[in-house]
Amino acid sequence: MNSSECPMCKENQDCIFIIDDKKLTYEDLKEMEEDLERDQEDPTIFYLNKRCKEAGESERQNICRIGKCRHKKGFSNINGLKRHLERDHQRTF
Repeated sequence: MNSSECPMCKENQDCIFIIDDKKLTYEDLKEMEEDLERDQEDPTIFYLNKRCKEAGESERQNICRIGKCRHKKGFSNINGLKRHLERDHQRTF
């Protein structure tokens, strides 16, 4: 979403790690950085494994994730998805 802020503490981060292992610390990940797969579109994003990469790439698809939504195709950009969420589901990011 073009932000380098942590969604929890709001502190700017120099890189983003997408992981599925809650035991790993930020320090652990910084040490592993050379061995992690780097995102092709954004070199500041790193994936722990294939499943994490699939989850991260899925977020870029601009699709509606509301359970029973009839709009199944992706939107051409994030603004289209935002308009859809507001108009059809009365929701916002």
